[in-house]
Amino acid sequence: MSNKALILLILIALSIGLGLNMVRDKEVEAHQLSLETTVALPSPKALTDIPKAIKNISQKAPGSWQIVFLGYTSCKDICPMTMMELSRMIPGLNEHASANVMLISADPERDDQKKADQYATHFNPSFKAVVLEENQLQTLIQQLGLSYKKIPDVKVGNDIEHSAALAILNPNLELVALVRPESFENNMVSFNEEAVIKDFSQLVNFYR
Repeated sequence: MSNKALILLILIALSIGLGLNMVRDKEVEAHQLSLETTVALPSPKALTDIPKAIKNISQKAPGSWQIVFLGYTSCKDICPMTMMELSRMIPGLNEHASANVMLISADPERDDQKKADQYATHFNPSFKAVVLEENQLQTLIQQLGLSYKKIPDVKVGNDIEHSAALAILNPNLELVALVRPESFENNMVSFNEEAVIKDFSQLVNFYR
């Protein structure tokens, strides 16, 4: 092997090593961000079998981050409260990066797309909604670290117990963080809106 070839190989190896170290540093830094109400993943988590409806929403707003909330239209407490808070937060989020709020229905048996769209846009005209088949919903929700469960109710047929956290997806539709409510008691939920916006700003700047 010639000296030039050897030097080239060494430079390539050094470049690869430097790249790996940068990735490792980035993963460590993600944990060390001073986030108040948000839990960042060590690195973005790619989602598998992303439903077409979600891809379409993302493609219509290239470069946008997705703020995902799991809820349903007949929810009487957590969902409307969270949607109202998100409506107040979205202007602040958009100051740091283009952000979409996406409601994913936890009740596909009773919610259809039209009903979910009307519900979401009632809180903010920019909000989007997605109603998936049950198997698609379960696959997606597990990957997002969220959960839901049907609770039999004599009066309404079924109630839905579901996560109150928000999932943050980057423009590549990778999961980067979960946002926890500041308080969650007796079906009353609230977020520290200022902290959520501040945390989002840090995430956006970190992953630029």
